[in-house]
Amino acid sequence: MVGSRLLKHTTLAVVILASVQCVPLFNQAPPAVTDVCPDPPGQYPLLLPNPVDCGSFFMCILGGEAVLQYCPATLHFNKDLQVCDYPANAHCVISNSTLSPVPITTTPIPIVNNTTPALIVNTTTLSPIVNTTTPAPIVNITTLAPIV
Repeated sequence: MVGSRLLKHTTLAVVILASVQCVPLFNQAPPAVTDVCPDPPGQYPLLLPNPVDCGSFFMCILGGEAVLQYCPATLHFNKDLQVCDYPANAHCVISNSTLSPVPITTTPIPIVNNTTPALIVNTTTLSPIVNTTTPAPIVNITTLAPIV
């Protein structure tokens, strides 16, 4: 064996991803609506009509709070079927004389993506390269020449 060498290559990369942002999570209902919400909400969410808008409703969530939800355009909330429905089926009537405006507050909740740096290691180990030199055989052939 004349020569031998071993090659090894290692790559190291560190990736860090992080972001923080505040977005409104939900619109809260006034206490008059949340007082009706059970805590815990039960097997199926309780949906309550919005007293000032036929095109929206409140959904009771964990903690006895109510979250404002909107029906698709032109539909009204049907309190009997608990779905957004055609106005003729929903039978929503709002009396402006007996209702006061429902204040709706928006609660921003910070969204934090906590990340830990990921250690990415690529290791490539090559097999040893062995150079072996074998001498070629030397062949001596002797032929007798005839004597004349």
